[in-house]
Amino acid sequence: MGSPGMVLGLLVQFCALQGASSLSVQQGPNFLQVRQGSQATLVCQVDQAPAWERLRVRWTKDGAILCQPYITNGSLSLGVCGPQGQLSWQAPSHLILKLDPVSLNHSGAYVCWAATEIPELEEAEGNVTRLSVDPGTEESGEREGR
Repeated sequence: MGSPGMVLGLLVQFCALQGASSLSVQQGPNFLQVRQGSQATLVCQVDQAPAWERLRVRWTKDGAILCQPYITNGSLSLGVCGPQGQLSWQAPSHLILKLDPVSLNHSGAYVCWAATEIPELEEAEGNVTRLSVDPGTEESGEREGR
């Protein structure tokens, strides 16, 4: 079967390879201010080496789960995320949440979280995106559109 030193060396290499894979989640923007009735776009970039086979993602608002889709072979399992929220996946690494139209109750702290299950369980969380929705008025919106 090989010497104990050889087995130990292979074990150390295996552990080093396991530690080399890393999952990172970056989210943007950090702060977003929009007018009520407009659209807000939040982006979550997920990177991992080596590449994943199945990715579990989650968007939360103020700690409450909005949606928990899977991405398998480049396909998103769910296209809806909370009230007026639409998800899209742009390969190789961007999960996009669009809120349209936004209302005052969309204001809050949004966080993107991701986990891989194969080849091993890894989890990572993005930084917070703070969304602030201004009430605005129909009148000012009409003036800006002209």
